[in-house]
Amino acid sequence: MWFIFVKILFMSVAMSVSGLLVMAAARAFSCFLSKRCIYCLWLIPIIAGIIPFGMTFGSVSDGLAHIRHVSVAEQSAEPGNAAEYSAARQENAAVSDKADGKSATVLQQGKRAENSGGARYTSEPVMRSLPQLPYLPKIPYRTVLSALYFAAVLFLAAYRAVRNRRFRRLLRSALTRLDSDMAEDCRARVGVRRKAEIYSAELDCSPFVYGLVRPRIVVPRGKIEPEALIHEFVHIKRRDLLYMLLVNTVKLLHFFNPLVYIFAREIKRCMELSCDEYAAELMTEDEKMHYSRSI
Repeated sequence: MWFIFVKILFMSVAMSVSGLLVMAAARAFSCFLSKRCIYCLWLIPIIAGIIPFGMTFGSVSDGLAHIRHVSVAEQSAEPGNAAEYSAARQENAAVSDKADGKSATVLQQGKRAENSGGARYTSEPVMRSLPQLPYLPKIPYRTVLSALYFAAVLFLAAYRAVRNRRFRRLLRSALTRLDSDMAEDCRARVGVRRKAEIYSAELDCSPFVYGLVRPRIVVPRGKIEPEALIHEFVHIKRRDLLYMLLVNTVKLLHFFNPLVYIFAREIKRCMELSCDEYAAELMTEDEKMHYSRSI
């Protein structure tokens, strides 16, 4: 688990750096880059936050250990260094045994005994071991950090699943299906091949799309406007729901990184602006004027 946790930390760093670069480029070249281009550039930090790239501390340390092993082996292979290498190896083994507690030191003191024939000394152990200190167990911080991270990810995933299920259950009870020729005309203008159903909801909200496999367009209280339908059909054509699913996955994996929430807000804003830009190209002048007043 520690290896996966370190990988995610490296992915979080790569995502943060690439996301900051995209934000800087979007502000520096806003006059030259379209909203759709900036929206596509945000795929770079999203991919960096999902797919692991680069090396980790473990691979670097293993590489350095391999280099040291090879250098020692080459020195021992030279003539005249065999005895020095063997002595150094025995000394290192003795030091490691002492550090691990494998060799115990017994303090002995000569005890004077007086006998009738004279004085003689006997060597008897007076202290067989040093005073025992209270045992302090080593805290496996790697295991603890990894377990806390994965527990938090599972908790957040379960919380979002429960919240989405409640939202779907509430939405289904308030939906009424609508049949409109205007929706078919808007779908043909945008060029969406998949058929999307139109529903009316008794909710105070703006039109939105939900459903990744079977997309549905929900309009508030049956107010069907061609400009809003074109906007939502553009979302369906570009598969923005799949895009936002990737963003939510990055937010889930990197919940500890405060930059991920800033990036998610910027991506959401850029998605809506790029969708408006795309939809405006498909509207007439009157529709553009009406849509600009409504948003």
